[in-house]
Amino acid sequence: MPGYAPALIVDWLREQGHNVEVVYNPSKSTRGQREKFFPIYSHWLNTKHLIRTTKLLARKLPELEFDLAIAPDTALALGIVALKRKRLVKKTVYWRLDYYPKKYPGPANWIYQAAEALALVWSDEIWSISSLLDKKVRKSLKRHLKKTIHVPYLLPKIPNLWPTDLRKDTVVWLGTDLDGGESRYLAQTAVARAAVIGKDYRRGVGLTVADYSNPNYVQTEEQLQKTLDTAKIGLAIYKPEKGSCKYYSDPGRIKHYLAHGLPVIVTKVAPIWRQIDLKGAGIVVEWDPDSIAEAINIILTNWGWYSKNARELGETFLVSDKWIKL
Repeated sequence: MPGYAPALIVDWLREQGHNVEVVYNPSKSTRGQREKFFPIYSHWLNTKHLIRTTKLLARKLPELEFDLAIAPDTALALGIVALKRKRLVKKTVYWRLDYYPKKYPGPANWIYQAAEALALVWSDEIWSISSLLDKKVRKSLKRHLKKTIHVPYLLPKIPNLWPTDLRKDTVVWLGTDLDGGESRYLAQTAVARAAVIGKDYRRGVGLTVADYSNPNYVQTEEQLQKTLDTAKIGLAIYKPEKGSCKYYSDPGRIKHYLAHGLPVIVTKVAPIWRQIDLKGAGIVVEWDPDSIAEAINIILTNWGWYSKNARELGETFLVSDKWIKL
């Protein structure tokens, strides 16, 4: 089970007294990288590893039967269905962490879509990381909504808030440069414009970038926590593009903004924008520097109110049996 979101669930289940076995995927294989279907090949290797590992465990413990198996990946979901047919698993859950219609280029995407369709049909239960209120998410699930529950990216704890007087008028962008740096450049432009109010007054607004995809902006965990503790606004300005994975995802960085009391400036891409707008936990903007600059100044002028709402929304995503219903 790769990634932070599944690891959090594993830790929480163990804290609740459940016996949990974790099958880690092998590191990304270099075999077949030149092949046309390499992404699918890599998923197949992981699924094969899952089935083989579980069978070996069953040989050591002949009476073994798991009450529940959770797979955070389409191919692995098919793998645990196979284990159920071998009577090694009673109930299967496909946790839909990483879905979008055009995940891979060319024919590899047809195979992915076919596997996704089978995983939805054969899994006993589906967990959707994105809200089921979103039209795009509902449409992608079609007739499987009855067995689907919303299990979002969750938080292990809510940090203590730093006093307001220790915070700077800083905007944080926990983005990536995977879009060629467009969003980062947009953030820089917007912050520069937000700093200028009228002709004679300049506000001291700064921008902090923490980006794991760019070595120039990487921060340690300690540095990142301090950045979030001392800032005032979080940016989630994803570019509206047809077919973008962000329309179906639930970016964890937004939850961390909220947990630290940072109001979020967000575009209408990540499904959580509706909750942010409804709660008053930030401002929904266009993908435009002037729109973002205006939102920055509005929030800084009434920061206490927006921060309180952001914190309250963040607290609703604390991991608990409210979300994880076994």
